[in-house]
Amino acid sequence: MAIIKQVVLDVAGLRINRKTRIIEVRLRKQEVDGTRLVGFDYHRFTVEPGQALSNQIAMVNDHLVGQGWPAIETASVAQLQIIVATEHNVMVIAAYEAFKLAHRHP
Repeated sequence: MAIIKQVVLDVAGLRINRKTRIIEVRLRKQEVDGTRLVGFDYHRFTVEPGQALSNQIAMVNDHLVGQGWPAIETASVAQLQIIVATEHNVMVIAAYEAFKLAHRHP
């Protein structure tokens, strides 16, 4: 069989910072031969409260493609959209903006 490259959300590697609610995303860049995982590596990025996820996904996909990997799989993007929408509600975004103002250096 041919080896297929995939980029999927690694849910076990997903972290949410308790103080800032920044979501730390871990993607798994994997090579699969049929049903057998041949190899993998990770790609990480963050999503801040209020940040446009679509812009972040586009930037990550550009980076992945530049490294010879495909874009993040559609199902993984959908999963991430649900997580971000759930975690980054209006109150969380407002609290994060206040946190940034309070911790801004003059």
